[in-house]
Amino acid sequence: MKFKYLIDVESRDLSRTLNNIEEKVEMVQIVNRTIVENLTYFDVLVGFEAKE
Repeated sequence: MKFKYLIDVESRDLSRTLNNIEEKVEMVQIVNRTIVENLTYFDVLVGFEAKE
């Protein structure tokens, strides 16, 4: 498993962001990164299988 994307998004935009990723999503890891002006932002790591 490798991580392909590192995305900063507002929590309310998270689902839409993931839906816009056309790769086959194998695993998603969400880490709470920081809070700016009362909005929570996340680092979103989207994993994918390496193509042999």
